[in-house]
Amino acid sequence: MPTSKRKAPKRGTTSALSKNRPPICNRGASGSDLLDYVEDPEYAADRLQLIRSYDLLARDLRKIFDYVDPTDANKQCFSHQIYAILLRAATEFETHAKAILRANGYKGNPTNWKIRDFRKIEDATKLSEYRISFPSWGEGGSLRHFSPFQQWANGGHSLGWYQAYNQCKHNRHECFPEANLQNAVYGVSAVFAILFAQFNTRSFSPHSLPTYEVEPDGSEFETHSNSLFAVQSSRSWTDAQKYDFEWEQLKSSQIRFHLDLLK
Repeated sequence: MPTSKRKAPKRGTTSALSKNRPPICNRGASGSDLLDYVEDPEYAADRLQLIRSYDLLARDLRKIFDYVDPTDANKQCFSHQIYAILLRAATEFETHAKAILRANGYKGNPTNWKIRDFRKIEDATKLSEYRISFPSWGEGGSLRHFSPFQQWANGGHSLGWYQAYNQCKHNRHECFPEANLQNAVYGVSAVFAILFAQFNTRSFSPHSLPTYEVEPDGSEFETHSNSLFAVQSSRSWTDAQKYDFEWEQLKSSQIRFHLDLLK
């Protein structure tokens, strides 16, 4: 497949304006038109399924807050319901990561891929730079603002919340306290971040328009009226790393997407 950056980026290779790809550099199109390509089935045929799955996960986490107040005092609370949410979040993250790797020609059997393999999407997504705003968490609390992939920033592959999932899965009797509210919030927000890295504002409910939340320090997060979280994607992409294409001209082409091989 041609590697010209005038082809739309393949799934898993941008982050600021679509699915795991560097942001698009196309100043002539409107924000809406600029994202039309993510609805092309060749880009990601499972987009709506992924959105529905995340929405259900977020709703179930919100139900937990009917019984456990989302504050620092309760972040170590654990239960079977919270455990179930953490497991679902981790497996949903795996679904996204595997889809991105497959779409970009990553070799091997997906059933054998582990967190070391999933870490390879960082170069294409810069997920470690994604910041989450969680307005429902207690004012001034440690989960008011955070980065669920921060541990990838220094080259490491481990993620604390994902490690907690594995520990609970393999030894729940001894590791059950790891299935706590903090790890569940990290896990669900990680799914939200990787969803946004792929689809940008098209990752919100199909019937919801994005809005912007501006923090006191001027930081701008994207969200919508029913969203549990708001997100700020990477701001460090250079123009040289961005894709430049006109989707209106490209969408009728036989070869529409650029393939970034992940090794």
